[in-house]
Amino acid sequence: MDRVDYLVCPAKTEEERFEWEKKTLAEMNQETTDIKLVDYSINKQGTLPVSYAMCKTEADYVQWYNHFHPELPDDVIAIAARCTANPTLIPQPKQPEEKKIEAKPEFAVKRGDVTVDFS
Repeated sequence: MDRVDYLVCPAKTEEERFEWEKKTLAEMNQETTDIKLVDYSINKQGTLPVSYAMCKTEADYVQWYNHFHPELPDDVIAIAARCTANPTLIPQPKQPEEKKIEAKPEFAVKRGDVTVDFS
């Protein structure tokens, strides 16, 4: 199929639109993400951060985790928020120690008079 920048859906009902979209995406070998799995919506009061990426403080992360993962215990949310807000709290894997390159011994070649005797 040629590249298409936009498509106009001929469907009149929600069910027809869904079926048309499903068929069209299958023909184009495309996938979509369910809008429920995307976190860039804001609640009606406008109090939640727009997305995870907009969280700046530990309190923002606590609020985000409470909203999107209510199944987690409060202690786990507190730890996750603390570690997310301050990544230095997360243990980092040890980096391999750099090998110290030993300095090569300095040497010099002194040339003197050379005598060749063919006697």
